[in-house]
Amino acid sequence: MKEAFKATILEFLLKKNCIGGVHTPLGRVKSCIELHSKPDKKEFEQALDELVKETWVISATKRTGKGTDIHLSLNPRTLGQISEFLRTH
Repeated sequence: MKEAFKATILEFLLKKNCIGGVHTPLGRVKSCIELHSKPDKKEFEQALDELVKETWVISATKRTGKGTDIHLSLNPRTLGQISEFLRTH
C-alpha cells in the first residue's frame, strides 16, 4: 500500500510538472489522493517521508499570503530513478 502511495505522489507531481523550482502545496497533493481512513493517512505520511529521505521529493516551507505552507517538488537529479520506479510499480 505504501508503494502505491509513493507511485501516486510521484505521478501527481510529474503530471503537474512540479520539478525543481516549480512546486505545489502539500494540501493540494493530499486533496487529490483519496484518504478514507486514519491508517491510509498514516501510510500516506510515511510514504511521503520516505520519498523526502530518498531525496526524490523536495519539501520546502514557503511563505504565502495566509502564513506558511509546505510545498513539494520533484528533485530533477533523480528523475531517472523516479521513472524507473514508476515503470515497475
